[in-house]
Amino acid sequence: EDFHDLIDARYERTSTLLTSNLHFDEWGAAFPNKLMGAATLDRLCDRAYQIILDGETRRKPRPMPEATTPGRTTAVHDAAKSSTATR
Repeated sequence: EDFHDLIDARYERTSTLLTSNLHFDEWGAAFPNKLMGAATLDRLCDRAYQIILDGETRRKPRPMPEATTPGRTTAVHDAAKSSTATR
């Protein structure tokens, strides 16, 4: 409801820029209240421009920090390859 209130307050008063990792067709499922979600999406779509970016990430890989505790080793896996880190 807070997101709807924000969009409603800005509707026809000022510009709003949103970014999302969801495709627009998936936005409806992101709202628990389907009626309020439809009203919010209606306001967002009115006079909207969609810019869809597709492609590889442009973020550069960063080195992982070294273990700082003496006598303790830390094995860290690349987050893009594994969702777990072990100690």
